[in-house]
Amino acid sequence: MVAAFVAIALSRGQRRRMATVMSAVGALAILGAAFNGVSFLNYGHAFSSMIMAGLWALALACYLTGMFLAARPARRDPVADIRTKPDIVRLLDVQS
Repeated sequence: MVAAFVAIALSRGQRRRMATVMSAVGALAILGAAFNGVSFLNYGHAFSSMIMAGLWALALACYLTGMFLAARPARRDPVADIRTKPDIVRLLDVQS
C-alpha cells in the first residue's frame, strides 16, 4: 500500500491527469484485493478469491497503463506556442 501511495505522489508530480487517475484506481484495486484476500482467509468463500484475483489484474493493468502514459512525451500545442511567443520570434520561426 505504501508503494501505491508513492506511485500516486510521483504521478501527481508529473502533472499528467490520466497517469494520476490510473495510479489512484490501481491503489484502490490493491486495497480491495487485500480486503477480499482477508475475507477469503476468514470465511473460505471461493468468490472472495476470484474477486481478489480480478482486482489484482485491474491494478496491474492500471499501473501498466499509467507507466506508458507517464513515459509519453508531452504534446505541444502549436496554437498556444503562437500566442505566447513574441512577434519577432514568430517572424524568425517563419523565415527559417
